[in-house]
Amino acid sequence: MIRRFGGHIQGSNVDPRIYSEEELNYWANYMIENYVKTRRASIVTCGGDWDESWLTNWFERNYHKLGFIEIQEEGTRTYKEIKVSQSFYGRPDFLVSRSGTWLRLEIECFSSRYKYMHDLSYAHFILCYEKDEEIPEIEVIELRRILGCDNIINESEWLQYLDVTDETFQKANDAKIMESIAKTWSERTW
Repeated sequence: MIRRFGGHIQGSNVDPRIYSEEELNYWANYMIENYVKTRRASIVTCGGDWDESWLTNWFERNYHKLGFIEIQEEGTRTYKEIKVSQSFYGRPDFLVSRSGTWLRLEIECFSSRYKYMHDLSYAHFILCYEKDEEIPEIEVIELRRILGCDNIINESEWLQYLDVTDETFQKANDAKIMESIAKTWSERTW
């Protein structure tokens, strides 16, 4: 599993600005062939930074695969009626029905974000891209396991992912950095 801090991959020194479009296309194809097609990584579209929208859309289309019979998204009339009848605080992202009982489900990009945002009693389930921390007494549903891949990465971080996982890319990137430094120094006028 890759190391993250605040949702961002740690340990990468790649700068996409030093690559030509042709080089970026080469490495994008390399990523698809060697990581995506082999299920070592799945790439999601989150508009540049991690957000819950892709995960929310996936859940709305696939909740049955997780054993839920019915869902109600926060803000709907039925959601409000269930909330009143169960008298819980807050507004979890979804109410989910499993075995005829309505339970609370919160969507977070990473499981660790839950504890910083919510009290432990806020939800019964957390659906996240990656379970990066155990959350006591809450069932954490990790999308990367459901999809059967080693890692889920945001489309904006595929180069960083290659930089921390792929020796071939690391060597090529180091050479590219040295080439960029040499070019910068040769163009300096003293």
